[in-house]
Amino acid sequence: MRLEYGDADAFLQAPSGKCFVIDTKSNKGSVFYDGAVLKLRYGKQVYEFGNGKNILRAVKGQARAPSRDETRRALCNKLLCFTQARMEEIDQNNSIDGVYVVDTVNLLRMITS
Repeated sequence: MRLEYGDADAFLQAPSGKCFVIDTKSNKGSVFYDGAVLKLRYGKQVYEFGNGKNILRAVKGQARAPSRDETRRALCNKLLCFTQARMEEIDQNNSIDGVYVVDTVNLLRMITS
């Protein structure tokens, strides 16, 4: 599904009605939050995602698309999963600006809990 905020990789809905929008990234290196946006560190070099793209905002935008119903959109869990990067001082149990930033192990835990 192509959206103005980019491609969401998966939309899931549990029988309970709980829904998830999941965006996956295959970047290597270390992901960290600088207090405003997520950034990527390779050794001593620090990079922004997609020429300064705020990927947290993009995932929140992707979560708005599946439903026009405000209540359902509010209940949609927003997950950004890094399949190869390490999380650098990111608490995967708490969201950053409404988005859970997780690795693959914690992705499974989040959607099955």
